[in-house]
Amino acid sequence: MKSLTKRGWALAFSSLTLLGLGMATGDPLLYFSGLAGLTIVVYYHARASRYERVLEALEIARPSKLVKTAAGGRTLMSFNISNPRGQGVERMIVTDTPPPRVRPEGRARIELSISGGESVVASYQARPAVGRSVWDTVEVAAVDPLGVSVAWRHVKLPAAVEAYPVVPREEMASIVSPWGLGRPMKVPTQGSLEFLELREYVEGDDPRSIYWPATARHQTLIVKDTAVESRSSVHVVVDYSEEMWVGTPGQAPIDHAALLSTAIVEAAAATGGLAGFTLFDGYDCRVYRQGSAREAAGLLREALSTLSPQVSRSVDRLLTCVGSASGSSAGSILVVVTGPGATWNTLLARLREYLSAEHPAIAVAIALPRGEGELDRLVSVREARLIDEALRTLGPLPYAVAYGGYEELAARVAEVMYRWG
Repeated sequence: MKSLTKRGWALAFSSLTLLGLGMATGDPLLYFSGLAGLTIVVYYHARASRYERVLEALEIARPSKLVKTAAGGRTLMSFNISNPRGQGVERMIVTDTPPPRVRPEGRARIELSISGGESVVASYQARPAVGRSVWDTVEVAAVDPLGVSVAWRHVKLPAAVEAYPVVPREEMASIVSPWGLGRPMKVPTQGSLEFLELREYVEGDDPRSIYWPATARHQTLIVKDTAVESRSSVHVVVDYSEEMWVGTPGQAPIDHAALLSTAIVEAAAATGGLAGFTLFDGYDCRVYRQGSAREAAGLLREALSTLSPQVSRSVDRLLTCVGSASGSSAGSILVVVTGPGATWNTLLARLREYLSAEHPAIAVAIALPRGEGELDRLVSVREARLIDEALRTLGPLPYAVAYGGYEELAARVAEVMYRWG
């Protein structure tokens, strides 16, 4: 397709005006000025037809249709462009259309020139937020040197970015050390020195637990597990229903929830502990049962990178999901990570009814948007007021409740786990 640009329409209008005035007044300067302007417009508009043919023949592709990257980090979005025709384009503009949760640095717009038979690589940088983002349209335009006319073409180039949360190392240390999140936890049992198993030593085990007689026999480090000094065990329920995606990308509730759940599981992994997690999409849930926290951390990162908004949250279904998670993680710390839009009186009051197993500690972490936008502030203030009202109405609860962004939630959850440890 082709058309005049704003500059081209302005030139055409002013040239017609001058031409009309020149004819009306007999002024040759006005007449020929208008005629010259119209000649330029007609010439470059006809030249845009050549650009159309070049654009139609243009071969453009993405190096990869799926990009895996860390949320919030700079990610290079690239295009391979090849011009098989003999004619080139002095000024080409490639405009991508990434979704809101993939934020370009500046504009997703690349200007370049390409000669006949040449191949080039064009790229821009973007910062994706947690989850899976998909889009498929790219606009390629060719503009003449004077900017009078433009030819363009829309190209279907499917692309997906899957971004996983990364907890900064310094923040990870601040969670594990001062509050004790991830320390070996004491698990009450019928026999305080009850023998559990002999197993191979893994990084993070207490060297004092090495069982030397078995080590000598097997010629490898063997650890004697007892029920007194068992490894930490946590289970995290992550709500990613539609309400979790409100607000500024990178500061939405889902972003804080993803960071928090990752930090909890990685902290348990720091001591070779156990972990599991449950993902709730607003109606259904997937339960990943307790296992090695190191394996759970990798599975959680992968799962979080593929999330996208689903359906609006059903509080009843969320409570049922928590019940399923409780049943699969008896004896573990249970952390429920949800966000705005719930009926807090109902959810907090009825949560205890759905627990199907004993847990040494339970925390409800309510992630709120922390961006600078008006919507972020409105949602955050409103939800904080409603949660406070519900807590005053319900009185003391058998579980800790916290709301806010990642830092506030991490501090409160770590405090709960430290008290139990």
